[in-house]
Amino acid sequence: MTGPFAPYFRAIAHLDVAEATEHTLRGPLETLLKALAADAGAGLRVIHEPKRDAAGLGAPDFKIKRHEAILGYVENKKIGADLDAVLQSDQIAKYTKLSGNLVLTDYLEWIWLKDGRIAKRETLCSASDVGHRQARLDPDKAAKVTALLAAFLSTPPEKLGNAKKL
Repeated sequence: MTGPFAPYFRAIAHLDVAEATEHTLRGPLETLLKALAADAGAGLRVIHEPKRDAAGLGAPDFKIKRHEAILGYVENKKIGADLDAVLQSDQIAKYTKLSGNLVLTDYLEWIWLKDGRIAKRETLCSASDVGHRQARLDPDKAAKVTALLAAFLSTPPEKLGNAKKL
């Protein structure tokens, strides 16, 4: 079963790699996240390009909220980005201070960070599928990434621990 990944993968397979940037697949990624959020249950909202954090911790590409409480964030990078290096970056260190529930992706690989540690890591497809219109989505890989994102989306929202955060 490929579910909402079918149109997302189609966008990857039809991508003009020479013209692609970090933002090129944001639309399909947003559509995918919203479809998975709708499947995950009532009250989930996906916000693209949220306001920057007032404490100077930045703004990941997507904020996920359950009702008004922050459930977590999704940060995406350009296809082919070295996600292991990104995991060690100041940017990710800041984002893990924003939330203990974070997903990092380069559109192909997906890493779920829970409390600053890798909880799950899956790959949807290989770089050779990018821009290759005949590429086919592997249902097993789609199921594994779906499970990663379902676990991310089922994490309870963080509670406000003090008045300063409120």
